[in-house]
Amino acid sequence: MSIAEKSSTLTTIHHSTLCAHRWLKQIKTNGTTEEFGAYYMSLAENQRTAYNNEAADLVATDKWDKAIGQGKMN
Repeated sequence: MSIAEKSSTLTTIHHSTLCAHRWLKQIKTNGTTEEFGAYYMSLAENQRTAYNNEAADLVATDKWDKAIGQGKMN
């Protein structure tokens, strides 16, 4: 896997992880992986893009921490 592919994979992991943290903290505290998957796939493309952009910014500025679950749901 190339560096670009790894970077892309990490960004994908981060934005879905960001969304999952917030979903578990704010919407469905006992949610399952399957329930989150259905929720995430129901989001509009612009909502997933917003998570992607925010996650990339959090990683780039080294602000990815436990407080990410408190942020805005997109």
